[in-house]
Amino acid sequence: MFNIKVKSVKPLKNQILEVEFTDGETKLYDVKQLYDEFEDYKILANDDIFNLVKIDCGGRAVTFTEDIDITEYELYTNSIK
Repeated sequence: MFNIKVKSVKPLKNQILEVEFTDGETKLYDVKQLYDEFEDYKILANDDIFNLVKIDCGGRAVTFTEDIDITEYELYTNSIK
């Protein structure tokens, strides 16, 4: 089981998230990498929607809208330090 959770999230320019995790790591996640695989995520190219990001599910995900979220596992494993 993956026990690391999102502690904080901050939207940066160019659809990059700065994510701090409960293990003390802070990483950068490029949301644009989801655009080719998941059509619904292209809505995040709109900065007004992208900047709505917040922690949800007790740190198990971040959400932008009711329908758009990213799990802590995806954020942790597919981001850079």
